[in-house]
Amino acid sequence: MPMFNAFWQQNKLIEMRSSEKNEQYVRYGDFRADPVKNALGTPSGKIEIYSKTLEKIWL
Repeated sequence: MPMFNAFWQQNKLIEMRSSEKNEQYVRYGDFRADPVKNALGTPSGKIEIYSKTLEKIWL
């Protein structure tokens, strides 16, 4: 990885290599595979866009 000034002057993208493990990673993969067995740590056990719990905290 070049120093910042050299990078900035070159004005080119730097391609970052990714490991095979990272290529296969799926965020919340266990939950997506079986949401009942792998419930999340939210009141509903699901991904929550809106949460009454957080609303109470922020009011």
